[in-house]
Amino acid sequence: MKGQIYKIHNPVNKNTYIGSTTQKYAKQRLYRHQKVNKECCRYGCLFDNPINFEVLVKVDVNKVSELRELEQVFINIAENSEDICVNNNMSYVPEHLKKDRAYKQRMKYNHTEKGRDRRKWQNFRHTRRKLINQEILKYFSK
Repeated sequence: MKGQIYKIHNPVNKNTYIGSTTQKYAKQRLYRHQKVNKECCRYGCLFDNPINFEVLVKVDVNKVSELRELEQVFINIAENSEDICVNNNMSYVPEHLKKDRAYKQRMKYNHTEKGRDRRKWQNFRHTRRKLINQEILKYFSK
């Protein structure tokens, strides 16, 4: 699969956005960014003035996650430059961080009222299932 890493740069206010796409023409992705920005101003002041659009690199990748990982490298470089990187999210999250985030979210949920109630019902259903299975085994073992 062919992928591209691109950069949208506003030279007036120094805002930069780094992105990736598997579309054949990266400009198609730019037009989608502009449409979304008109609707909800997602990228801040990136499109307020004329912008520069450039494809930084074209690569062959096996999976989209490889493309996202490379995109994250370019985002990290952009964040360390004098320009303002307006990327809101990480494009690539390593597997161990995903598991860590999920664990933290689960622990946070379990300490809420709703989470405690859910655990009570799970324990109740589990106990009932065990009892029912024991009764079935007794019945058929006679």
